[in-house]
Amino acid sequence: MNNLLEEYSIINNKIAELKLIKRLLSEINIGEENYINIGGMILAKAKILEDKFLVNIGNRIFIEKSREEIINILD
Repeated sequence: MNNLLEEYSIINNKIAELKLIKRLLSEINIGEENYINIGGMILAKAKILEDKFLVNIGNRIFIEKSREEIINILD
């Protein structure tokens, strides 16, 4: 029973993370300065020049996707 509760918690956390990613992507202003999380609760001011992002598809393999493509995948 504990394993099921742990798996349920992991799935809920992942869903919350994906919803947050979707919201943050929609709030990014291309061409304007934004604060970007670089990990460990550290933010850096950066300017995103293009609507292109690298997405990890597993095994440290990244593909380039637009914001709209990523949001569509998350939906």
